[in-house]
Amino acid sequence: MTAVSGSGLLLLLCLLSAAECDLDVLGTVGDDVTLPLKYDARANGLSCICWGRGVVPSSGCGNQLLATDGLRVKKDSLVSSRYQLLGDLRKGDVSLTILNVSEMDSGRYGCRVGREGWFNDDKYHFSLRVQKDTKPTPKWKLDDVTSTEQTILKYTQVTEARKETGSDEAMDYTEGPVVTSVKTYQQSDLQQSSLWGFTGNTLRLSFIIFIPALLLTVGYRLMRSQQRAWNGRRIKYDQEDNSL
Repeated sequence: MTAVSGSGLLLLLCLLSAAECDLDVLGTVGDDVTLPLKYDARANGLSCICWGRGVVPSSGCGNQLLATDGLRVKKDSLVSSRYQLLGDLRKGDVSLTILNVSEMDSGRYGCRVGREGWFNDDKYHFSLRVQKDTKPTPKWKLDDVTSTEQTILKYTQVTEARKETGSDEAMDYTEGPVVTSVKTYQQSDLQQSSLWGFTGNTLRLSFIIFIPALLLTVGYRLMRSQQRAWNGRRIKYDQEDNSL
């Protein structure tokens, strides 16, 4: 998009008086910019014109960009396809359109509209200023994250909007696939947490039952071992008494 500073009255006065006044034109990098110019072809007939960079000299156009024979652009005069005359030349519309402008395109432009007779040509000048795009850069690009992260991001944004507005209306935007995906993700997370909780409880219960049982088994075996040893010694003593 381009913006032309200056009122339409100023442009009209410049065109009617053929005054060498500059019309300021503002453009944005990457956009197409048009320098508007139209002469009265019905009253004066078709005219040969030329566009150039800088001030229009006493003859021709300095740093010429293109020229016409009245009906069409001369192919040998066109220095780049970025410069176009998109208006109806038969109606005198010789506005210059510059495609995909950059900051290097900033500066002064001039157009000469040929008239019959000596030193009768009309000269028009434009001052073009091309600036960088001032649109804010988004914080996130959803193309750079996974579908699950997109869902959580959207859910978080809507939840924050609800908190800020203090209304449930903000949650209306969550109806549909987004909320379904969020709920599915939450249910999956809950199931995973439940599985881990069940496993932990099972292990704790196993330790509570197993360790006392193990201790009882070891104690029982020790007791049986000591009892067998005591019985063995008693039998030995009884045998020694009988032999005496």
